[in-house]
Amino acid sequence: MTKLADVKFPGGCATLPDGFWSATDVWIKKPHVVNKRLCGVKETESSDVDREELHVLLRDQRGNHRLCEDVLCFLSGGDSPARAHQNNNNNNTWSSSTRTFIPKVNCYGTTLHKEVILKDFAGQRVTFIPFEEDEEGKVSFKRSNIYQIQLHSKDCEEWALELHVLAVDDWFSDGVAYPKLPWLSSDLLPKLLRWAAECKSSEFKSTLSLLPVEKYSLVYQQLKEKYKAMVKVWPEVTDPEKFVYEDVAIATYLLVLWDGERAERRLTARQSFVDLGCGNGLLVHILTNEGHPGKGIDVRRRRIWDTYGPRTVLEVCLVGKTRNYRLSEETEAEQRRARYILSRQPGPGVTVQRSAVTNDEDSCHGNAGGDGTWGAGFRPRDKVETVRNCAALPRELVDAVVLRVAHALLLMTANDGEVSWNGGGSLSVSEVVGLLEQETLPLLKKECGGLQTLLKNNHQVFRVEGGRVYIRDWREKRSTRVDTKRRPVAPGALKTRLCWFHVNHPQGCPLQAESCAYAHGLDEMRPSTRPLKKIRN
Repeated sequence: MTKLADVKFPGGCATLPDGFWSATDVWIKKPHVVNKRLCGVKETESSDVDREELHVLLRDQRGNHRLCEDVLCFLSGGDSPARAHQNNNNNNTWSSSTRTFIPKVNCYGTTLHKEVILKDFAGQRVTFIPFEEDEEGKVSFKRSNIYQIQLHSKDCEEWALELHVLAVDDWFSDGVAYPKLPWLSSDLLPKLLRWAAECKSSEFKSTLSLLPVEKYSLVYQQLKEKYKAMVKVWPEVTDPEKFVYEDVAIATYLLVLWDGERAERRLTARQSFVDLGCGNGLLVHILTNEGHPGKGIDVRRRRIWDTYGPRTVLEVCLVGKTRNYRLSEETEAEQRRARYILSRQPGPGVTVQRSAVTNDEDSCHGNAGGDGTWGAGFRPRDKVETVRNCAALPRELVDAVVLRVAHALLLMTANDGEVSWNGGGSLSVSEVVGLLEQETLPLLKKECGGLQTLLKNNHQVFRVEGGRVYIRDWREKRSTRVDTKRRPVAPGALKTRLCWFHVNHPQGCPLQAESCAYAHGLDEMRPSTRPLKKIRN
C-alpha cells in the first residue's frame, strides 16, 4: 500500500467529516463531472457486508485467490493479514455498492467495466475495486488498479485528503474507466477537497436520473456522428464545437425522455414543441429531423437559419402581449400574466426562460411574480445585429485617429539623428486615449474593444503588443498573427490599396515599391477583379 498524494484542508473547515462523504458521493454517482470521457454510471443499491460476505463478493472466477486478503490488508490501512483479520473481527462492516461505467464512446465492446465501492464510515475511507465482466458473466478483478481515498485528521483540527494505491508499479490506464495516476492526484483530489469544503447539497434530482443512461449514451453518439459536420460549416461568430455538441446533448435528452413518455402512455404520435428564444435554431433543426414537429422563435434572424432547409420552421417574432393597456390597467395585466405563468407547472424536460415575454415597444418584462422584479430594465436583442468592431465607423474619423496617433509616435524619436528611418516610439493605450478629442471617445466606447480594436484594425500602420502601441516596421520579421499570415509579394501582384507610409510618413515607406504589398502611388493601383468575399465571422 502506497500513499500517492495528499492535500490539506484550509484551517477552520467546518464541513468535515460530512463534507467528505458528500464529495465522494459526487465522484461515485457522477464521475462524468470530472472525467469527460464518461457519459455516466449505473449504480446498484448499497448494502452492508462483513468479512465473510466480502470474501464471496471478491471471489475471482479466474483463479486470483489472494485478492481478498490483499484487499483486507488494504482496507485496514496496510496492516498484516493477521492484524487485518483481528481488526475486522472486532470492527464493523462496510457499505458496498457496484457501479458500471458508461463511456461516451464505446471502446470496450461487450465487456462491462465495473467497480466495487466499499465505504468504511468509521475509518473515513472509500475503496474502489475495479473489475471486468464479459458477456458470459465471468468476472476478472483488476488488482493493479485498486485505490482508496481517505479523510485523515489530527485531533479533529488538521484535515487532509489522502490517495492510496495498492500496487503503484502495476497500475494500468486507458483514460476512461482506468484514469491515470497523475490525474487522480492533480485533478480529482483537489476537486474532492473543494467539494468537501463547500459541501453544497441540492434539493433537485439529477436530470440524468430521469433517463436510462445507457440509452442516452447510445443516442448521443449517434446524433453526434450525424451532425458533427455542422462544426465545419458554422457561419456564426460563436464557438461551433460548444454550440453544436451542446445542442446535440440537449436534443438527445429530449428524444430519450419523449421516447420513454410515449412508451409509458402507449402513444404513437411524436411530441411537438416550440422553442422560445431558439437562437441559432440548431436544436429545432435536430428535433425536426428526428421526427418531432415544431418551430423555433427568436427576436432576431441568424445567418445559419438559411442552411437548414424548409423543413426547419424558424420565425422572427416578439412573444408577449397582443394588446395594449391603459397605464392604470398595466399593473393588473402583468399580475394576471404572472399568475398564469406560475400556474403552469412544467413537466420533466420543460425549461421556463425568464426572458420570453415582451411588450410592443421591445422592452421585456417577463414577470413571474406580481412584484414586477423579474426582467426589470431588461432589453431584448435588436432585430438586426449591430456591427461593433469599428468597421462601421466613418472613414474620416478613423483616418483622423490614425494620423493623430502616428504623428505622436513619430515625434517621440524625430530628433534622433542616427535613425535612418524613423520608426517612432511607443505609448500605452491609456496614453493614446489622452491624445484624442473628447467627442471621439464616446463613439469608440460603443465599439467592442474600443480604441484598441481600431488600432489593431489598422495593422498596416500599428503594432499593438502588451497594451502598448508601436509604428509597424515592415522590414522586421515578427512571429505575430498578422505577419505569419502575410505571404511575400508576388511579381505583378495586384495592389488595391495605397501604402499609408508612402503617403503619410515623412520618410516614406521603408520598403521598395516591388517589395511592398501596398501601392506606392496611384499609378500602381489596380482595381480588383475578384468577386467580393462573403464576410466570415
